[in-house]
Amino acid sequence: MISRSVTALLLAAGATLAAVAPAAPAHARACTIMAYCVTNWYTGPSKTTLAGAKYEDCNGNQTVWGTTTAWVTFTETFC
Repeated sequence: MISRSVTALLLAAGATLAAVAPAAPAHARACTIMAYCVTNWYTGPSKTTLAGAKYEDCNGNQTVWGTTTAWVTFTETFC
């Protein structure tokens, strides 16, 4: 009887934690060889305020600034 109560309590606590926990940051998609890629991370779902970015040029050089978040866009242009 006590075991069932403890299990139910743990399941309820886990469900509550999962509902409250923030979303994990989205990782940048891999840039295709011989492509220029831009990954932008935003502060919220409206995607109006930039939190960080990653630029990859046609030679594979990368420039990264800011932070990653769960709200991301990715564009790829072939060289």
